Amino acid sequence: MNQTGQEEEQVMVAGSPDAMNHAIMSLLPRMDEV
Repeated sequence: MNQTGQEEEQVMVAGSPDAMNHAIMSLLPRMDEV
C-alpha cells in the first residue's frame, strides 16, 4: 500500500510518468551517452 501511494504522489508531482522520464534523461544526458 505504501509503495502504491508513493508512486502516485511522484506521478502527481511530475504530472505524468513520461514527464519524469524526460526530466531525468534531460538532467543526465551526458551520463546516458557515456
